[in-house]
Amino acid sequence: MRFLWLEIFAMRFALIDDEYEFGRLAKKVDLGEYPTPGSARTYYIEDYDADGTAMLVTLGDCSMLDILEVGLLLVHEAVHCAQFTFDTIQEELPGQEIEAYTVQHFSRLLLREYVH
Repeated sequence: MRFLWLEIFAMRFALIDDEYEFGRLAKKVDLGEYPTPGSARTYYIEDYDADGTAMLVTLGDCSMLDILEVGLLLVHEAVHCAQFTFDTIQEELPGQEIEAYTVQHFSRLLLREYVH
């Protein structure tokens, strides 16, 4: 797992697509259960460590899905990342364009992390 620093919003996020890595992290913070196969979940941890807030996007085993379906799961989670970001900066009514660019930004980062 590699944290990416989101300079625009002063927070970090990471993609976890490995059950072992998830289990290791779940010992540090309460994350509940690993996502079921073919699903994803985003966690928001305000006091993750000394650097503050972290968003953790987790993918269950997606080996049965084609790459397009995995991509769609990641875009879905990118929307949740954008929603959390707007909540964090107390932006109640983001304009359509800033909302679209924010989802695009998170989608790009998640997709890049997944393919690397």
